[in-house]
Amino acid sequence: MFVNNEQRYGRPKRILYIHYVAVRIKDVGQSLGVSIVTVSKAPKNHPDIAKATRERVMAKIKELNYRPNPMAWCLVTGRSFLVGLTVADLIHPLFSEIAKSLSSALLKKDFFLLVASSESDAVLEDAEIDHMLAHRLDALVVATTRSPSENCARSARRATADPSRPRLSGFSL
Repeated sequence: MFVNNEQRYGRPKRILYIHYVAVRIKDVGQSLGVSIVTVSKAPKNHPDIAKATRERVMAKIKELNYRPNPMAWCLVTGRSFLVGLTVADLIHPLFSEIAKSLSSALLKKDFFLLVASSESDAVLEDAEIDHMLAHRLDALVVATTRSPSENCARSARRATADPSRPRLSGFSL
């Protein structure tokens, strides 16, 4: 017999919202009395950082649950290490296989995949393409069942490669 959660546990559970405040590299440095540069170099085993200092920094990073800010890294390097994929339907076996294979190949190169489904809606697909391009992805893959629309062509022109940005290479599916 199927018993729902309300019958099993009493009244329905409330949704818990957690407001996450990110710990900044500056916070780690201030708490230890060291510079931001020291905090930045410590996890990379930089030779300028003494072993004792590195251990203190790493302990504080763990204690404060510090995570590097990927958006700041993107501003510094010009790379986001993100690839977007827009598919017509996530349930369709072809598109889900494309997403799975692409994700697997990207992870081997330390890239991450962002996936959006347009539900075969041309307007929604164009909006998703524009939204992904606005986030400065390193690449965008559009797997669609329709021929490119004028909006899709406009988005493609907007995404024309900047010659100063590094290229993705060495990928095979």
